[in-house]
Amino acid sequence: MDKRATLLKKMKVIMLKRLLIILCSFILISACNLDTVVKDSVEFSGEGKYWRAKYIYDEKMYRDKKVNWIEMQYKDTHGSNSNLNLNDIDIQLKSRDGVIKGNLGKMHVQVIGNVIKFLVGTVNTTTYKEDRFELRVKFLDKEDVVKLRVT
Repeated sequence: MDKRATLLKKMKVIMLKRLLIILCSFILISACNLDTVVKDSVEFSGEGKYWRAKYIYDEKMYRDKKVNWIEMQYKDTHGSNSNLNLNDIDIQLKSRDGVIKGNLGKMHVQVIGNVIKFLVGTVNTTTYKEDRFELRVKFLDKEDVVKLRVT
């Protein structure tokens, strides 16, 4: 019986060590995955082959009006959008929670020089500074993908 009691004691120690390792791992993983909720305004920006873009998330604006906005700049060598027809530009904004699609010709847009600004809703239930967005732009028989993140 003495050997059996010793064996049970060793097994209990081993099980407690495993449990402790699992708990410590869980705590470390949880602590490392804390994302920062946006409580003010943040700019997600990026650059593709043809376009530079920004998705500006403003928590107060979204709470009040349920919108935020995107600014896109066409990177042509002449610095203008004169050869672009808004009706020929389709966009898709993708995130971890959803996708927003639209045609710029059917949206309320503001064009200033070679910058196009337009309003969008948010695509995440909660926006974090660590979020990543993908803006896909189809125009003039071309397609560009702009990866947006906080820089």
